[in-house]
Amino acid sequence: MLIRLECLMSPAMEQWLMGRPKVARQALLGAWNDACSYDGNSTLLVPKGTFFVSPVAFEGPCYNNQPPKIQIRGKLKAPSSLYAFATSTWIMFERLRGFNLTGETAPATLDAQGVEAWAHTGCHNRPTSLRFVNISNGMISNFALLNTLTQMASTLVLQLISTSLLQELEWVTIVSPLDQASTNVTVFNITCGPGHGISVGSLGKYPKEENVMGFSVSNCTINGTENGVRIKTWPGEAASVASNLTFEDIVMINVSHPIIMDQNYCPGHKCQNSKPSHVKLINVLFKNIRGTSNTKPAVTLRCSSSVTCKNVQLVDIKLNYETDSRQPLNSQFEGDPRVPFVAYKFLSKLKFFT
Repeated sequence: MLIRLECLMSPAMEQWLMGRPKVARQALLGAWNDACSYDGNSTLLVPKGTFFVSPVAFEGPCYNNQPPKIQIRGKLKAPSSLYAFATSTWIMFERLRGFNLTGETAPATLDAQGVEAWAHTGCHNRPTSLRFVNISNGMISNFALLNTLTQMASTLVLQLISTSLLQELEWVTIVSPLDQASTNVTVFNITCGPGHGISVGSLGKYPKEENVMGFSVSNCTINGTENGVRIKTWPGEAASVASNLTFEDIVMINVSHPIIMDQNYCPGHKCQNSKPSHVKLINVLFKNIRGTSNTKPAVTLRCSSSVTCKNVQLVDIKLNYETDSRQPLNSQFEGDPRVPFVAYKFLSKLKFFT
């Protein structure tokens, strides 16, 4: 079954909808409810044009656990004012199995219009642009998210494409409830930057967080970001495990701190708890990561002094210094197990185990 939002989007219609984002929201929700309750395969098609949409949540489960495929040919735009956000998220997908969001043949565009939010740097309640909660077997492809707002704290956050300004802005937040594990997350074939790069975490901030198991990033290009690939855990006694994390076949272009594994993550250095992190990192692989770094050291591995990192591998890491390729790039390691600093331009097959 194909459900499409039928609308002749003339310039006058777009101008009329600009001041009525609830109209498009109601149309989207109505189409979603029809498609979600259909007994069989269904597709929700958003046609070409610009649709101003107020905060909306697409919730499941759908009939027989078969959510509709969502194809977006046009552009969805958020309200430009933060006062229009009565909820913490602009667009949310929740409790869905087999979810598929795509731009079809051309990239779908979601414009969060976050310019106003960027000025509120001290505000911790800025909404999230796009959130996925309790999604299994999901696929997101061929779409772009512009002018993002910010992230909300969560167990697992993917920091992918941000905006052209180096703000504290995230692209996509994947949330797993604190009582459920985040497992088998795959990110591949994306171009990321500028922004904060691709991160797992931060983990260990809240008690009773479940484990993160199976996270893979591959065949990606990271360009001009503040960090490249990163794993970060908070200091403190909240215990959990993050295992089988793989970052492979990644190109870095003028990236600050291309590889970071930081178990003393404390933004602003305001942590009240000085106890080391109790998040155990097991089976972490950084492989075939190459390109340029604009900072030294290029690789930082900072393990907790209370729970040792186990089976962390760096294989075929080739990073040159951006401004002078003749200078070697340093790496630094802190915590247990202790290994000497690596001070070579080309790192190859560096492994440490406990």
